[in-house]
Amino acid sequence: QPVPVDVEVFDVGGRLVRKVFSGLEGSGSFTWDWNGRDDGGKRVPVGIYLARVTVHAEREKFVRLGTVGVVY
Repeated sequence: QPVPVDVEVFDVGGRLVRKVFSGLEGSGSFTWDWNGRDDGGKRVPVGIYLARVTVHAEREKFVRLGTVGVVY
């Protein structure tokens, strides 16, 4: 059964840069694209960003973190 999933990108200071995805997903493997822009549509500065995927399963919440490098 689909569960709520959030995919967010943060700067190294912990500030939310972009909410890439927020919705329901079933089980499986997924890919979400981020175009290097913030929620206002502006290109973010070159650097390292943190990606956080949160899955709100029926009995618990799963959180995975990773890094994303931005170069132009």
